[in-house]
Amino acid sequence: MSELTEEQIDQLENLSDPDDVVTSDQYKWGEDFQREILGLLSHDRNFLLESRTIIEPKYFISEIHQNIVYILFEHFDKYNALPNKTQIIQELRARVEGKSDEIKAHYMGELNSIIEFFVPGLETRKYYRDKISNFAKTQALKVAFSKCLELIKKDPEDEKTWTQVQDVLKEALTTEHNFEIGLDYFQTVAERYERKKLSKDNGDVFSCGFEYIDNALKNNGLLRGEMGSWVGLSGTGKSLALVHTAIVNMMKGKKVLYLSLEIDQDAVAERFDAGLADPKNEHGITIFNLDLKVDKIIEGLNDFVEEYDDKRLLVVKQFPGGTMDVNAFRAYFSQVCLRGFRPDMVIIDYIGEMKDYPGMPTHESRYRITRDLRGFAVEEKVCLLTAMQPNRGAKEIVRDGGLIDDDQLSDSYAQIKPLDAMWSLNQLPDEKECGQQSKDNFGLARVYVIKHREGKSRFQFNIMFDYNTLQMSQIPQDKADKILKKYRLLKEKSVTDAGMNSHEDKITGGGGKKKSSGKPPLVNFASERDDVEEPEPEPEPKPEPIN
Repeated sequence: MSELTEEQIDQLENLSDPDDVVTSDQYKWGEDFQREILGLLSHDRNFLLESRTIIEPKYFISEIHQNIVYILFEHFDKYNALPNKTQIIQELRARVEGKSDEIKAHYMGELNSIIEFFVPGLETRKYYRDKISNFAKTQALKVAFSKCLELIKKDPEDEKTWTQVQDVLKEALTTEHNFEIGLDYFQTVAERYERKKLSKDNGDVFSCGFEYIDNALKNNGLLRGEMGSWVGLSGTGKSLALVHTAIVNMMKGKKVLYLSLEIDQDAVAERFDAGLADPKNEHGITIFNLDLKVDKIIEGLNDFVEEYDDKRLLVVKQFPGGTMDVNAFRAYFSQVCLRGFRPDMVIIDYIGEMKDYPGMPTHESRYRITRDLRGFAVEEKVCLLTAMQPNRGAKEIVRDGGLIDDDQLSDSYAQIKPLDAMWSLNQLPDEKECGQQSKDNFGLARVYVIKHREGKSRFQFNIMFDYNTLQMSQIPQDKADKILKKYRLLKEKSVTDAGMNSHEDKITGGGGKKKSSGKPPLVNFASERDDVEEPEPEPEPKPEPIN
């Protein structure tokens, strides 16, 4: 880079360090402090919303900072979203067009510094918000005093003057964060129903993965701003249910952000490979042969996203268990959006591995985490799904053939309160094993609908796991009963045969028949028709009227 001229040096000094020309209408805090404010504005939508009416570009000392604030505010006012880094760079280039390469480079360098100065966390946001709020109040009072003096000079004897003075000062003292007024009930009836219709037309309803659940909900699924959770014992398929639900919604064009706090992100991606790459089972892709089918996987996934302009339908991210709290999640989400990926659905697998709030009992922390995540879903207009563990008593309940209910939540019973939906997965050992010896490699389970805030609940239905593709499907109860009955009969026969063989061995000195393994023989329970007839499809449960 060539040496700067004296004129260029003067320009850079005015851009980066103009402390000698700070006016009373500008922040007197240091440059790094102002960079951190800009970092929050460019990453944290909530901070920008709260600060929109109390920050003005002219408050910043640096010309670069003023331009960035103009860009952020103009973009947000027009698109109701934060611009990503690429968009900010484009707008900055337009503003420095015609300037020297050194000036342009300085602009870009300062933008990178601002992004690096972003400090996530609710406490950080509150600290800077209070600072800029107090500054805004001071500025508002200065303007108010000036107006009051003008009013008093005009007519100090008139009672109306002092009423006006009082109103001006009152308005200045109420300078604070920006809040929407809310719903004007009687004036927005038509608007509400039009908005509801548009929401359905635009596909803003999210499937829960099973028609029985979707049909039981008032809106035939969950909406933006709503949160649901699976609960089940370890190894019964909670994570598989989350992956299955993500796939169902991606098939409808929804963008999904999948956060794993337990499983490696490559392992999570392989679960999606098994379920997405070969939907018609034309190439025999299973979770067990992915390494041998890489070319077919690539081909299948390319076919899946071919019709979409933006191919980024899924982002998978792993956080080590116990390291991600709600603030870190918010910060990460903001950065994902800043990089151009705006999720429709967020899945956290699972909430029990999130970092608790410090200095707080576990049960209270878990309730607050759930409540704050539900609040996040409302703020960001996303559908959020997660999973929870039941308590120790749930194992005995399931073993006795019962169903996990809200009484069995392990960390905090109150966790269910913020949720819009909760479903439990219930699986006996026989249900898990009944098809693992068959060529179809499947298992069974029962889903119990614990809670639907808007819709029918307190009912159960049967599902089948495909352990090859890790996908799930609902099946009629009589079919599940017949499969399970046949498995148990074969299992009982196998055990009986094993006992007889053991008795013969004692008599013959071990020269009798070959010993049985004690497991049922290899049988295709799902497709054989000699004992198990294919039942008529069970009618789907209809939602009851909502009182």
